[in-house]
Amino acid sequence: ARVFDRVPHVQLATLLRSGLFVPSDISVAEALRRAWAGSARGLVIVDGQDRPSAIVAESQIGAVPPDRRDWTPLASVARPLEPGLVLPVELAGDAFLEAVRANPASEYLVVNSDGSPAGILSLSDLATTLKGAA
Repeated sequence: ARVFDRVPHVQLATLLRSGLFVPSDISVAEALRRAWAGSARGLVIVDGQDRPSAIVAESQIGAVPPDRRDWTPLASVARPLEPGLVLPVELAGDAFLEAVRANPASEYLVVNSDGSPAGILSLSDLATTLKGAA
């Protein structure tokens, strides 16, 4: 069976990573310290009113050399949260796949029906799930 034939069986809610919400004015080093201390697996930047405004790209934050992390602003490794990067947690099957195809990204913010953050979807987690699905 093709990998995408498995999509109808994938529920977005089962793929969520826990996220940590941080201000935009901190360094990559400080953001990583906070994430590791809180066991978060994703980072979302919030504005002055604590509203999510950008999502940190795991690949970009990992590419910052350790000796530059204290001096690299977290915002430089984040992508602004455009409407297509915010997904409702209820998405499943073909609607889920279409939302991801329509707005290619490495990470997405997933929200509950009331708009509150539910977690972070990493495309790498989705790919792993699809490859491993029976």
